[in-house]
Amino acid sequence: MKDIYKNYLFGKHILVSENYENKEFKPDLKERTIVYTKLYRGYGIKVIKGEELLSRFLLTEVSRIIDISNPIPFYVNFPMSVKLMSMEEKLVDRIFNYLMTYGVGDFEGPSRHSLLEPNIERILKTKDKVVKEYSVVSEEEAVKLIDEIVLNLISSTRPINETQLRLIIDWLDEYGKEKELNFKSKDLVIRLLNETHDSLRFSKYLSLNDILKVALWLSARKVSYFNYDLDDDWFVRFDEDHNVLNNLKLSNQERKMITKLLDLLLSDDKAKQFNKELVDVLTHRKYWKGLIHLIHYKAKSELGKVFLENVYSNPKDKRSYISKINSLLDNGNIKEAVDLAI
Repeated sequence: MKDIYKNYLFGKHILVSENYENKEFKPDLKERTIVYTKLYRGYGIKVIKGEELLSRFLLTEVSRIIDISNPIPFYVNFPMSVKLMSMEEKLVDRIFNYLMTYGVGDFEGPSRHSLLEPNIERILKTKDKVVKEYSVVSEEEAVKLIDEIVLNLISSTRPINETQLRLIIDWLDEYGKEKELNFKSKDLVIRLLNETHDSLRFSKYLSLNDILKVALWLSARKVSYFNYDLDDDWFVRFDEDHNVLNNLKLSNQERKMITKLLDLLLSDDKAKQFNKELVDVLTHRKYWKGLIHLIHYKAKSELGKVFLENVYSNPKDKRSYISKINSLLDNGNIKEAVDLAI
């Protein structure tokens, strides 16, 4: 299992006991007890569920995740064991360890006990720490948990952080290829599209005006967007503050991605959807002109030609939805304006 999944579950107080190559490997009671003790004393982790899945490999995994190497004291009962040793015994220790390190070159070998200490099993250093309760699950259970977590994330409208975004991207690549997904947040779809450049996969979740948001996102990645309510016109307010859409900077790969998106959304079988979205396209005509000019877009379908014609021309019968309502109100046609609005 990928580290990103194990790390995320660890943050949820879940440890993953992986399936190793040796399927017959089953830790005995003694090993499980030792691992339980070391997790508790060394890392402040108290296993409350899944103790039967404990193995020595979990110690390495926990150390990797939290990046802590619990130091083992050279002397078993420091400082008492040092006080009880004579100067001659301490000198023997120093000579032996100097020989092993600078003489033999064993700088990274296992830490050694004092030669003259009693043969007592060494214990981990313990410090005052907050004890947290964890569960241990099998790899199969972990996959189900990750599935549930990711599906909840993509069906939510709440903003997600970078860690969650990377989790979703890896999950889509490994587990989500054949799944029917229900994205509720256009914001998330746009971020995934910009990270993966998978136009074919994500185009079905987007409208034409979402392409403007994609272009803006690619050009303004260093500008925070979290201060904006992500409604249909958030990118317009964003642009008013930062003037990004009028100064688009897209790489060649990004231009190709946007061109492919347009081709997919303007294919002739999308006519019904296009007619609904045309009013919004006309509302933001000035942004479309700039983007189409930048990517040198050429229509590959009849619907694409109609799209370009509407963007570049501005006859009165193709005025935007809002401008038609305003015009009717200005001329005193209140009833017609209300009929058009509803």
